[in-house]
Amino acid sequence: MVSPADLPGLFLKFDYPEARDLAKAFLGLNAAVLVFTLTFSDRVVGLAPGYRPAKVAMIGAWSVFLVAVAAIGAAIGGLVLAGGRAVYGGDFEGEAQRSYALLVGAGLLFIVGLSAMVAAAVLKMRLREEP
Repeated sequence: MVSPADLPGLFLKFDYPEARDLAKAFLGLNAAVLVFTLTFSDRVVGLAPGYRPAKVAMIGAWSVFLVAVAAIGAAIGGLVLAGGRAVYGGDFEGEAQRSYALLVGAGLLFIVGLSAMVAAAVLKMRLREEP
């Protein structure tokens, strides 16, 4: 059984580095997907006037990716606060739990963004097939 006095040290040794590395990697992945889709958006939905639902889906995907990036940034900030509280004393567990929840939420938003991207591509292909 772990004593309450050992929790800050265990958090700093195991939980904090793993969560921080996960958040940084996820931030990089999310930002890369956002930049990639912005760069090649003309090939996915096209720039010419056309099928509006595909463009709306793509803009929705970008919006969701931006919110996910903000949530990851807030999670990283929360992890830093939790680490500081674990070192200097204070309620680090609450801040860590909020950070974990933000990371999970950002992951769900990432999935929603990818789904919206797929929807945009499908809608664009549907436009090409219609006479």
